[in-house]
Amino acid sequence: MIKAKDAHEAMIYYRQQTFDLIILDIQMPDIDGTELLAMMREEKPDDKTPVTALTANILYEEAERLINFGFDFYLSKPIDKVKLKAILDGTGVQKDTIDIADEPVDGTVGLKTLDLEISLRLSASNMPLLHQTLEILLREIPIHQNQLVEALAESDYAKISMIIHKIHGITCYASLPKIQHQVRNIQRLMSTNIVESIDDPVREIIDELEKIKVETLAALHKATETAK
Repeated sequence: MIKAKDAHEAMIYYRQQTFDLIILDIQMPDIDGTELLAMMREEKPDDKTPVTALTANILYEEAERLINFGFDFYLSKPIDKVKLKAILDGTGVQKDTIDIADEPVDGTVGLKTLDLEISLRLSASNMPLLHQTLEILLREIPIHQNQLVEALAESDYAKISMIIHKIHGITCYASLPKIQHQVRNIQRLMSTNIVESIDDPVREIIDELEKIKVETLAALHKATETAK
């Protein structure tokens, strides 16, 4: 497996070698995944190597956009190992999107703020790594809260979208079911271009971040006490 640090390095590898599968992160700096795919298609128009889009955006519309753009498969973050394996062995379907049947009927009712069991799995059962992840989470929460409050006061919806994307990125490393659901809801609302409708959901995100902070502190405190 070869991992490129950016799009320019990826193109160098692409020109020099052949691959069984290419995975492109859509949220790359400078040149994003869609631009890189276009460059690859221009470079080798007859190349049949399957290309998978990897993105933190889990909207159905995003999956449709990327498949229509020319990607063969779509994976959302955090990566589902079963679905990735299906793509690798050739049995994968052309889209990996959120199954609406998995969505709670009553919105966030019953969803945990912090799921430590799943968080540990996301950390490959490495407890020190999980603790490090939670400590980083604690440092980032006040930053995201303050940024959202300021952006909301200024009705800066572009900035809100950027912060929401960052918050969704957090859920790739720690299981935060409730806020993940709230983020999906805001992304859906913003995709309708009726951005004013997200004000209350953003306030709910700010409140949920506070709850995550409390539960994360409690989890770290308990871990410290257990280690004594």
